Amino acid sequence: MVSLKQIGVSLLALTAHTFAAAIPEAEPADLVVRQATTTVKSSSTTVKSSSTTAKSSSTSAASVSTTAKSSSTSVTVSVSVSASASSKASSSSVKSSSTTSRVPDAACTNSPSTRGCWKNGLSIAADFDNKYPTTGKTVKYTLTVTNVTDCQTYMSKGIGDGFCRPMLLINEQFPGPTINAEWGDQLEITVVNNMQDNGTSFHWHGIRQLNSCQMDGANGVTECPIPPGKSFTYKFHATQYGTTWYHSHHSAQYGDGIAGAIVINGPATANYDVDLGPVALTETYDETAWTKNWLALHVAAPPEPINILFNGSMVNTAGGGKYNTITVTKGKTYRLRLINMSVDTFFVFSMDGHQFQIITSDLVPVHPYNATSIMMGIGQRYDIVFTADQPASNYWMRAEIADCSNNLLKGSSSVVLGGILNYDGFDKTDLPVSSSSTIETSACANEPYTKLIPWWETTVPKDQFAASLEGIDLTFNGAATVENQTVVQWYLNDSAMNVDWGRPTLQYFADGDTNYTDSMNVFQMPAEGKWSFWIIHNNLKTFGLDHPIHLHGHDFFHLGAGVGDWDGDVDKLTFNNPMRRDVMILPGSTSGGYLIIAFPADNPGAWLMHCHIVSTILSAWPAALTHLQAWHVTDGLSLQFVENPGSFTGDLSGMKQNCANWNAYDPAYEKEVGDSGL
Repeated sequence: MVSLKQIGVSLLALTAHTFAAAIPEAEPADLVVRQATTTVKSSSTTVKSSSTTAKSSSTSAASVSTTAKSSSTSVTVSVSVSASASSKASSSSVKSSSTTSRVPDAACTNSPSTRGCWKNGLSIAADFDNKYPTTGKTVKYTLTVTNVTDCQTYMSKGIGDGFCRPMLLINEQFPGPTINAEWGDQLEITVVNNMQDNGTSFHWHGIRQLNSCQMDGANGVTECPIPPGKSFTYKFHATQYGTTWYHSHHSAQYGDGIAGAIVINGPATANYDVDLGPVALTETYDETAWTKNWLALHVAAPPEPINILFNGSMVNTAGGGKYNTITVTKGKTYRLRLINMSVDTFFVFSMDGHQFQIITSDLVPVHPYNATSIMMGIGQRYDIVFTADQPASNYWMRAEIADCSNNLLKGSSSVVLGGILNYDGFDKTDLPVSSSSTIETSACANEPYTKLIPWWETTVPKDQFAASLEGIDLTFNGAATVENQTVVQWYLNDSAMNVDWGRPTLQYFADGDTNYTDSMNVFQMPAEGKWSFWIIHNNLKTFGLDHPIHLHGHDFFHLGAGVGDWDGDVDKLTFNNPMRRDVMILPGSTSGGYLIIAFPADNPGAWLMHCHIVSTILSAWPAALTHLQAWHVTDGLSLQFVENPGSFTGDLSGMKQNCANWNAYDPAYEKEVGDSGL
């Protein structure tokens, strides 16, 4: 019998001092420049020595200016755009490998051969963490959530894999409508809850929400859930650009369909003719996510996924459903925006016969590099550029199941998991006969940090690494007793996170109350302007689980990671322009694993850090523990950073009204015992 006390994850936090000011560039009137704050001495205990050799980064330079908008905005979304919200990219043929030399920000305009250019004196060369435009435009969307029990309602639109099950749809679509905006736009997105029995909240994954934490959409932390029959309008500034997504943060709800893509157009590090828009990858089950959530919280094992969805559709083994098809023109170069929206699946993406360049990692532009496959953890995004340079035909775009994940169709010989790349003029109804490209790895891990080199170079202060060390233990109990029920729980310092939907953390800010409950799992950030350094040790050695860790309100700076225990050698860490993104994979193995990250305290608010839910092959588990397969965030594997509440200036009037609505609502269904509510 495995001792559950031996199963755990320990996390060590180091805090340190100031972050660097932005490198000055041209500053037009509609440009916002963030100022660095002053240094404040850190307070804390044991100090680990530090020094590191930073890996320097440099590769080919990219061009400068505006990316054309994706043409994939859904026609059924209610959109009110105060200025243009979509335009197709122009189309002169440019090879995906082409880049241009770095030039001053204001010296070029956007075109297919100068995708690094933007406008307003900004380009791919701008420090996007500290400088961003204000366009004066407001882009408005209305997203209406409904319960759909009649599967013909969505199957007739090509949604799903032909298997009938209840879904939650946004504007009767899955994925939900793509939010299209431009770097510097103001977004106003009204979410209408027309579900019968459930609240909801919408999280804008990866959006920094700079000085707008109240719009982050994490119920129980930044807001109360939106009750049935009510609406809430999220308002925030697009200070970043690239590809991301939105999803419900209300228990396991997004697994039933509440998710969609976000495209914020801006400069790019490689040239292309046409933006094909997002490709959403997810899995599908034979029952609802609520049912799976209940099973995950109790001692019965949840069944594995029965299929995947590629942009919302897929075929099944009985001949139902259909493949999603993307059509290209031979000779043109394309941008494709890949998003792993799954609940419990790592994907390996590849395109038969086509090499591509990776140009972004989450919302961070990187120096382009060639690849034939990408490992995608849950919540991660990659933008790729490829040229349609093969003989006119149909080719598989494969979304294969990674080693650490499971699916009833994994390795199937009767169904190819993925979509179809169709060359214009070739019969779309013909299934591809193409052969798979080289799969670089099927092991669950981040793309190599030595390849993901951010375009804008940032140095993490190595001399601040040797700061106060605080230990945090993450442990697991597969048979915890909560309210006289036996449930699965993940603990941080012996506490599983469990939010109060009716009194979010920001209400504590409003009340001036710092008496946070233990189950809120609050970690105080260092003073404004300091850096935090975190060493996460994955001690779950019995099963070797990999965890996709997501941080709200910030990007992680990736200093180092590996299997086993960190040897303490700071010289092996990367401080000079490390990889950064908002979802990092914490490695797992039978010898453990570790992830070392950093980020500055420069965005006041309350910010979640949590596992974005992870799976493992069921056959690797003892029968008594197969319920560990999934749903870690709902089982409590979360914490929240309270960051400089005295500097928080967000308007909480909307939150207060929404909480009044929620607290006046008598829900038909309460939170499951042991469910974190997230």
